[in-house]
Amino acid sequence: MNGQRMTLLAACALWVAGLAAAPVEAAGAGAEPNRPTRPRTVARLTRGALLQSVDKAKKGGRSELQWITKYLCDGRHAPPKELLPEFRGFLKDEDPEVQMLGAQGLGAIKDPNSRADLVEYIESKDLHNWADKHMPAKEQGNRGVLLVLEWQAAMQAILALGETGDKSVIPLLESLRSVKGLGFESGPGPVEQALAKLGPEGIHSLASLGPDADRDQISQAGRAMRLIRDPGMIPTLIETVKDAKVAEPIRAAAVDAIGDMNNVDEVLPFLMATMRQADYPQYVRSSAALALARSRRPAAEKALQDLLDQPNCDIRVECLQGLASLDPNRYLPVQLKIVLDKSAPVDERENLAHRLEYCSRERIMPHVELIRQGLQAVESDGTPADSIRISVWRALNKATGEKPTLELRDPRSARLALSDEIEQRVLAQNHQAGPSEMAAAVEREVNAFVVQWQPEKASAKP
Repeated sequence: MNGQRMTLLAACALWVAGLAAAPVEAAGAGAEPNRPTRPRTVARLTRGALLQSVDKAKKGGRSELQWITKYLCDGRHAPPKELLPEFRGFLKDEDPEVQMLGAQGLGAIKDPNSRADLVEYIESKDLHNWADKHMPAKEQGNRGVLLVLEWQAAMQAILALGETGDKSVIPLLESLRSVKGLGFESGPGPVEQALAKLGPEGIHSLASLGPDADRDQISQAGRAMRLIRDPGMIPTLIETVKDAKVAEPIRAAAVDAIGDMNNVDEVLPFLMATMRQADYPQYVRSSAALALARSRRPAAEKALQDLLDQPNCDIRVECLQGLASLDPNRYLPVQLKIVLDKSAPVDERENLAHRLEYCSRERIMPHVELIRQGLQAVESDGTPADSIRISVWRALNKATGEKPTLELRDPRSARLALSDEIEQRVLAQNHQAGPSEMAAAVEREVNAFVVQWQPEKASAKP
């Protein structure tokens, strides 16, 4: 069944690519005579133009319908409310692209009165049993593409439910959480996005997943939580952070959402208090430190400095990372000093070294000579600190393109750490490369710069 699902999803991807590439011609005077005249914005869309696009789609000319759908997709264009009856009617059309247009139109208009139409449409799809009913091997070709479009239309209808603002749809949305495949290529799924727009009740629903819930559901809820930008929801988000029964990633996501509204006066004091809350999970406290740094407010630097003597290693790392993002010239050398200090805690050194891999070239280059010293990092017993050296090597390679010699106690660790990116480069050059070819490429490239540490040579050094 997975094979069929992937085939249909691939077909849908082709349709979406075609939609994104649909030409957007200028409208009005000067438009070429044989090209369709389109409104400059969906807000100026007329009933006649809308119905004409659907009529043309049914006769094979789908560019106008896809153009309207594209502009409804980005969430910045609301069509006239007078078109509400047309969009409702489109949900009952046999063409899934027209159904999708109906769902997106209702979502863009954001009228609570469209709730009943959307609920009826979603329930008619029987999404819980969709895969068993529609994914057998025989459903291929055009029929398969149509089914995927219908599935996409259902997801758009779910998103539109969130735009209605009607809290009565929350039980229906919660029942859809267990439906497999209700998601997009990136970002939170439609159910979670809809819940995130339904006020405190929707946030409580997102947060209702306990620590033992399905990991994917927790992840999706956290992603949706991070998208909340309504300052009116800050009290509910704070309540979520404080609730120990809520899954840790969701609590951290609530911190992120609050932190991104840092123009609100109460946000910075909350972030500072959260960082200092010793009984909070490390992930939650670290999220507060990073959010504080992102605020770039004058008080942020002092608050982060005050926590550099925290006994919790992970919190110290996050605070130092935050300070380095605020003032890299001042704090990146402090970070590197800890990385090179063999008497510092191993976890802290490795964590800080690993963060170097994600520093921009602009941050790295002024300190590149100091960073090079990390290629000689050692453990407390004087043996090579392989993990630190590999992280430093990757940071240097990313910033400068260099492949300096990497002396390791266990060269296999470099093969494990670098194999993924080397294999990706091989596949980019040759999509047909097999496992043996990729393994040979990894071995060849790693052997070009990795050398085995020799204890006797090290002990002979003055």
